[in-house]
Amino acid sequence: WHDALLLEVWMQRRSRSADRVCGYSLFGRAATIEWSLLAPDSIAPEDIWYAELEQRQRELLDVIATRTRLALRTFAADLQEPEAARPPTRFSQILTFVMFGALCLLIFGGLLGLAAAALILPISNFTQLNALTAGALALASAYFVVFLVVVIAKLRRQRTFDANYPLPSLSEEAETIEEEAGLRYRARPMVRAQFIFCGLLLAWQIIPVCLAIFRPLTAPTSSQRHDLQTWVLGGLTFCTFCGLACIWAALRDHRTDIWADGEGLHERDGRRARFLPLETVQMVQVETIAGKVDAFRVTGAASVIWWPADDVRIMPPRDHDARALTPDELAAVVVTRSGRSLTVS
Repeated sequence: WHDALLLEVWMQRRSRSADRVCGYSLFGRAATIEWSLLAPDSIAPEDIWYAELEQRQRELLDVIATRTRLALRTFAADLQEPEAARPPTRFSQILTFVMFGALCLLIFGGLLGLAAAALILPISNFTQLNALTAGALALASAYFVVFLVVVIAKLRRQRTFDANYPLPSLSEEAETIEEEAGLRYRARPMVRAQFIFCGLLLAWQIIPVCLAIFRPLTAPTSSQRHDLQTWVLGGLTFCTFCGLACIWAALRDHRTDIWADGEGLHERDGRRARFLPLETVQMVQVETIAGKVDAFRVTGAASVIWWPADDVRIMPPRDHDARALTPDELAAVVVTRSGRSLTVS
C-alpha cells in the first residue's frame, strides 16, 4: 500500500459503436493495476445486480482510499466537476461580438458579391436565368440578416439566472419513483420551414451550375474572364451543397422521446435508443451560453442524455399513460429520483 502513488478514474470507448466504459487505475512505483466495472470481458459471479456491483466498487474504492490516503483523480473532462456559471467579462463580450460580426459580414458580403458576380460574369447563355440566380442570392443574404435580427432578439428574451438555478416544485405523483413521466420534442415547424426556404434559395443554383457544366458559354471570352467565371462557378456549387444540406437537415428532423421511470432515464431518437440507470447518474447539469439557459444534460457511467431547455416544440410523450412534463420539470424529476444536485455549466 505504501508504494501507491496515484488513483485515477478514466473513460474509454471500446469501439466506435459501443458506449464508453468507466475504469480505474492504481499506479505504484513498480506496478499498475487497472480494472473497469462495465468491461464486456470482466469476470463476475452470476445473479448479481448492477447495483450490487456498484456497491462493491464503492467499498473497494473506500478501502484503497483508507489504506493509501489517495484522493480519486481524473483527466476526463466528462467526470470533472463543472465550474459555476460566471458572468461574461467585458473583454469576452467584445471579442464574441467582433468574431460574430466578422462572420456575419463574411457570409452577407459573400452572398451579395456572388450575386453581383452572377450578373457581371454570367456562366450560362440564358440572361433571365442569370438574373434569377443573382436575385435568389440577394434574397438569401437579406433573409440571413432578418434571421440574425430575430435570433438576437430571441436571445435577449431568454431566461437568465445566477449559479442557483430555480427548479420547479414537483407534485407527489411526479416524485413517485414508479411513475413514468417525460416529454417529446422536435424543432418548431417555423424553424424547419425557414431552413427549407433558405435551402431552396441556395439549392436553386444547381440549375445554372449544371447548365454551365453541360452547356458552356458559346461566346468567346478572355483567359482572365474565364478564370473569374470558374471562381463564380465554384461559389455557386458551394451554395448548392449548403442549400441541399439545409433541406436535408430540416426534413431529417424527427421527434425525440425522453422519459424517466423507476429504472432510470430513457431516450428514443428515431431508431436509436439509450438507457441511463438511476444508480449510475453521476452529474445533472444545466448548460448555459453567455448566461442564457440552453439545455439540460445527465451524465452516467456509460452514456449521456440531454434535452433542450428552450426554443423547441414540446409535445406529450409517445406513451399516453406517461405524465407530460416541461424540460425544467423533467430535470427536477431526475434530480429528485437520482439524489444528485443540479450544477450549472
